Amino acid sequence: MNYIDQIFSRMDIRQIREFLLNGCESRIDRRSYIDRLEEAEERVWTRLREEYPNAKQFNEIMDLITAYATTLEEVYMDIGMQAGAALVTQILKDSEKK
Repeated sequence: MNYIDQIFSRMDIRQIREFLLNGCESRIDRRSYIDRLEEAEERVWTRLREEYPNAKQFNEIMDLITAYATTLEEVYMDIGMQAGAALVTQILKDSEKK
């Protein structure tokens, strides 16, 4: 089973309930999404400018990184939407039983 299948196999509204009731240790970043993204992006740009002072090489590596980041964004957005829809379905089914 690959890690994406494992995500879906663990997805259960009761797991979320247990987390809300009992919690778990986790570091929560309270900064805005924009702030978090901008900081991460700036760190990458700074390091890449150091490693690739040649503009052509810099642009080549940035194209690769951008393509990879775009793929990650698309895949995890799809997974999140599917997970959200599945959880809503579970909630609706559970509420019908009451």
